Amino acid sequence: MRVAIVALILMIGVVVLLAFGDTLKSFGVGLNGVQAVLVFLLFSIPISLLLFAFLSHRENDQLKAKEIEEGFRKVKNAVQRK
Repeated sequence: MRVAIVALILMIGVVVLLAFGDTLKSFGVGLNGVQAVLVFLLFSIPISLLLFAFLSHRENDQLKAKEIEEGFRKVKNAVQRK
Protein backbone atom coordinates (compact mmCIF):
# COMPACT_ATOMS: atom_id res chain seq x y z
CA MET A 1 0.00 0.00 0.00
CA ARG A 2 2.83 2.39 0.84
CA VAL A 3 4.50 1.77 -2.50
CA ALA A 4 1.29 2.66 -4.32
CA ILE A 5 0.96 5.89 -2.33
CA VAL A 6 4.57 6.85 -3.02
CA ALA A 7 4.16 6.07 -6.72
CA LEU A 8 1.00 8.16 -6.84
CA ILE A 9 2.73 11.09 -5.12
CA LEU A 10 5.66 10.86 -7.52
CA MET A 11 3.36 10.74 -10.54
CA ILE A 12 1.51 13.81 -9.30
CA GLY A 13 4.87 15.49 -8.78
CA VAL A 14 5.89 14.75 -12.36
CA VAL A 15 2.61 16.15 -13.67
CA VAL A 16 3.13 19.30 -11.61
CA LEU A 17 6.69 19.61 -12.85
CA LEU A 18 5.68 19.28 -16.48
CA ALA A 19 2.71 21.60 -16.09
CA PHE A 20 4.57 24.38 -14.32
CA GLY A 21 7.96 23.97 -15.98
CA ASP A 22 7.12 26.45 -18.72
CA THR A 23 5.09 28.68 -16.40
CA LEU A 24 8.24 30.09 -14.82
CA LYS A 25 9.47 31.04 -18.25
CA SER A 26 6.24 32.90 -18.95
CA PHE A 27 6.57 34.74 -15.61
CA GLY A 28 9.90 36.09 -16.79
CA VAL A 29 12.05 34.31 -14.22
CA GLY A 30 14.65 33.73 -16.89
CA LEU A 31 14.82 29.96 -16.68
CA ASN A 32 14.38 27.73 -19.68
CA GLY A 33 12.17 24.64 -19.47
CA VAL A 34 14.89 22.26 -18.25
CA GLN A 35 16.13 24.64 -15.58
CA ALA A 36 12.60 25.25 -14.36
CA VAL A 37 11.98 21.51 -14.06
CA LEU A 38 15.19 21.13 -12.07
CA VAL A 39 14.15 23.95 -9.74
CA PHE A 40 10.78 22.32 -9.17
CA LEU A 41 12.49 18.98 -8.53
CA LEU A 42 14.67 20.70 -5.96
CA PHE A 43 11.55 21.74 -4.06
CA SER A 44 9.25 18.77 -4.73
CA ILE A 45 11.58 15.96 -3.62
CA PRO A 46 11.93 17.16 0.00
CA ILE A 47 8.19 17.86 0.16
CA SER A 48 7.44 14.34 -1.09
CA LEU A 49 9.86 12.83 1.43
CA LEU A 50 8.30 14.81 4.29
CA LEU A 51 4.83 13.73 3.22
CA PHE A 52 5.91 10.09 3.05
CA ALA A 53 7.55 10.28 6.48
CA PHE A 54 4.42 11.85 7.97
CA LEU A 55 2.14 9.20 6.46
CA SER A 56 4.35 6.31 7.54
CA HIS A 57 4.65 7.60 11.13
CA ARG A 58 0.90 8.11 11.26
CA GLU A 59 0.29 4.54 10.08
CA ASN A 60 2.75 3.18 12.65
CA ASP A 61 1.02 5.13 15.42
CA GLN A 62 -2.36 3.76 14.36
CA LEU A 63 -1.02 0.19 14.35
CA LYS A 64 0.48 0.62 17.83
CA ALA A 65 -2.78 2.03 19.16
CA LYS A 66 -4.67 -0.91 17.67
CA GLU A 67 -2.26 -3.40 19.26
CA ILE A 68 -2.60 -1.72 22.65
CA GLU A 69 -6.37 -1.76 22.37
CA GLU A 70 -6.36 -5.46 21.49
CA GLY A 71 -4.09 -6.15 24.45
CA PHE A 72 -6.46 -4.35 26.82
CA ARG A 73 -9.37 -6.26 25.34
CA LYS A 74 -7.62 -9.61 25.92
CA VAL A 75 -6.81 -8.69 29.52
CA LYS A 76 -10.38 -7.56 30.12
CA ASN A 77 -11.78 -10.80 28.69
CA ALA A 78 -9.37 -12.87 30.81
CA VAL A 79 -10.40 -10.99 33.97
CA GLN A 80 -14.11 -11.41 33.18
CA ARG A 81 -13.71 -15.19 32.73
CA LYS A 82 -12.22 -15.60 36.20
